[in-house]
Amino acid sequence: GAWWQGGFDRAFGSPQQTGDVAGELLSFGAIVGVHVYSVPLPRCYGEKLHQVVVLQTQSDGGAFLQLDFNPVLGLSYSRARQISVRCSALVKAVRLTQPLDSSRVAAALARWTERGRQPHYSDNVAFAEDILKACGEFSTFQGHFVEVQRRLKFWQAEAKRERDRQAATSSGAAVCAALL
Repeated sequence: GAWWQGGFDRAFGSPQQTGDVAGELLSFGAIVGVHVYSVPLPRCYGEKLHQVVVLQTQSDGGAFLQLDFNPVLGLSYSRARQISVRCSALVKAVRLTQPLDSSRVAAALARWTERGRQPHYSDNVAFAEDILKACGEFSTFQGHFVEVQRRLKFWQAEAKRERDRQAATSSGAAVCAALL
């Protein structure tokens, strides 16, 4: 199975909602703040490499829309009066200098829901980057994402070395068994 299967639901719970997140965002009105959280990945030894973006909106006296992209589950979101991202570390929270029309972010969300390619382990980071670019705040978080991408590549290389080592060990054992 893929590296993310089996542990994601235990780590993060099931997605609150899936479907027309772009339409949901448009119903919120303007975006006034952006928060980024890092969350540990299952089977990644506590490394906080999974990124969750929370948008603060003007609707309902400041409601939040939590956005999460997972290679297995796809895009999920939840609407809340307060932020609640389990097992997370806040990277940074930014109050926008001017309210942002949510249609820019809704267009980015629509692109992610309509994708037709195979998932990749780094899609979650690319998703968060796209949302921040739509908000005009990517440069604020760019250093964080460079570091997360570096750590993801290192982790992926380590995981591949471990799989190769296990494959070599099991094939060596099979040859020994055949010779006996």
